[in-house]
Amino acid sequence: AFLLTGKLVGDESLISIGNKMLQFYCRRTLRDGYFQAPGGNCGKFWVRGKQIPLFDEQPLEAYSLVSALISAGKLLNKPSYFKQADIVYSWFYGKNRLGISLVDEYGAVHDSLGQKSVSLHCGAENQVSLFLAYFAIKNKLHL
Repeated sequence: AFLLTGKLVGDESLISIGNKMLQFYCRRTLRDGYFQAPGGNCGKFWVRGKQIPLFDEQPLEAYSLVSALISAGKLLNKPSYFKQADIVYSWFYGKNRLGISLVDEYGAVHDSLGQKSVSLHCGAENQVSLFLAYFAIKNKLHL
């Protein structure tokens, strides 16, 4: 939001803040060659100075970061952000903490990546998250 707002109103300080925030989040969540979304761990939140919650990762988290990285890559002319978006997108297909695809053989997307497996539930918001992430990467769109 800071990046886009800064671009719209011509405020370089907002763009700089947005870029620093995105870099901070990526340093914390893009490690070991895959995306580790902050999980919910049954209602627990990611607390400053504590380890990132490791499970109940949501597809919306992956889509949101893909979208932010594509937008930042376009606005700042940084191709490295596009590469990071590809890494995050691959989370859906098994490049994650458990090495399990959240997309099943029929194309349905599971609700979360749990402690040891994927959720058996598949909701529409997860499907939309996957599709929006795909279109953002394929077409370099701000979504």
